[in-house]
Amino acid sequence: MLKARLGTLKALSEEISADECNLMVLENISSDLADRRLLREAVKTSPGSFPEFRHLTYSQEPLLQLADIAAWSYGRGGTWQHELEQVIRTVISAEPS
Repeated sequence: MLKARLGTLKALSEEISADECNLMVLENISSDLADRRLLREAVKTSPGSFPEFRHLTYSQEPLLQLADIAAWSYGRGGTWQHELEQVIRTVISAEPS
């Protein structure tokens, strides 16, 4: 899971700018230090300004659950996946380890 999370953060850091987003909220899990290291590097190499980021829990930010819901629904396939394809811009998947 950590490999997938870091891959996703790396892809996001290459695509996102503060012009599109001013705050990224990440689920507070055991990879916080790795997240911070990766995102600090992204801030340094970002061509523009990079959004602020915070680590919060589900109880602090209930909307974090939407990512889990979307991932489950997309992975389920069928109608669920089709409906989400209307609103998801990019799908990043981790290669099996």
